[in-house]
Amino acid sequence: MADAVLKTKKIGKSFDTNKGIKKVLDDISIDVDEHEFVCIMGPSGCGKSTLIRIMEGIESPDTGQVLLENVPLPKRPEKSIQKNFGIVFQLDNLLEWKTVYKNTDLPLAAFHMKDKMNSQKRVMEMLQLVGLWDFKDCYPKELSGGMKQRAAIARAMVTDPKILMLDQPFGALDAITRRMLNVELLRIWNETKKTCVMITNNVEEAMYLGQRVIVLSKSPAKIVEEIKIPFSYEEKTGDVTENKEYLSIRGKLQGLIRSLD
Repeated sequence: MADAVLKTKKIGKSFDTNKGIKKVLDDISIDVDEHEFVCIMGPSGCGKSTLIRIMEGIESPDTGQVLLENVPLPKRPEKSIQKNFGIVFQLDNLLEWKTVYKNTDLPLAAFHMKDKMNSQKRVMEMLQLVGLWDFKDCYPKELSGGMKQRAAIARAMVTDPKILMLDQPFGALDAITRRMLNVELLRIWNETKKTCVMITNNVEEAMYLGQRVIVLSKSPAKIVEEIKIPFSYEEKTGDVTENKEYLSIRGKLQGLIRSLD
């Protein structure tokens, strides 16, 4: 078996608070294989967002290390390392004064990749992938919440990163829009085979998108369990919710999350 593309080894993290030192992550070790879609769940405030920020190099752990293709991430990754991660947050963070096209093009300019990637062709491909090419000249204020998040996904993927990191990207959307974007994201993952790590608080979302769900405890977060989701893309886009094994895994995951609240 090939080595994992992204690894965390015994990650620990604490913060200074007005009540003293608070430990939020404790001994977190995760291997993410190439092309895998991993979802991370846990109680609110347990440190999920801190963990994903450490995994993508935005924050440094107090103990342990993160390895990208078996190379440890430095405390302050240079652009040559940063471009390996495409990041999507809960808020779209689009620049209101730039069009969808220009927002999507921004990372290519930031990483000095416009000539290397043929920026016009690449931006067109990504906006077509997320279904926004016809809206390329629109400004964020002209888009719905779901369209903004699709633009954020296009922007995150435009540099062709090794790993797409998603921190509750659909958490602020209504249930119907969230479900539609789950379908879109699964399609994008299936078409691009991009390695994905996603934070979510939604069991249905984790099971629909993830091939594996990692459950964290209350803070200080430890890994409570890893649950494999053994269903293919075709099964997930079919009637898998009627499958007895699917229902059993969903019930187990729901019970586990409830027990941690």
